[in-house]
Amino acid sequence: MNSADANTLQIVNYMLLTGQSTVEQVAASTGISDRRVYDILNTLSSTPLVTKRKIGAKTVFVFGNGTKYTENVDVSEILLLIEGEQRMCVQLIQQLGTL
Repeated sequence: MNSADANTLQIVNYMLLTGQSTVEQVAASTGISDRRVYDILNTLSSTPLVTKRKIGAKTVFVFGNGTKYTENVDVSEILLLIEGEQRMCVQLIQQLGTL
């Protein structure tokens, strides 16, 4: 994820409020297409922010530990920090490759 687009921020904010949701629940509540929601949640599940769990036949995406947050959180700042950490990791891996 290169930058936090409006759909990503909307989905993360929704996940903050619900703690966990399916793709269908997120799409219905945000008005974002199922496919786009799936792509964004799948990308977020590669970060510590979101995990993917199988509950019966459903796949549920869990934000953090599943706690519902009621206070506003500056999600864009969190995502920018994660992107910075990812860049640092890539640089360190490249440096290790030259040793």
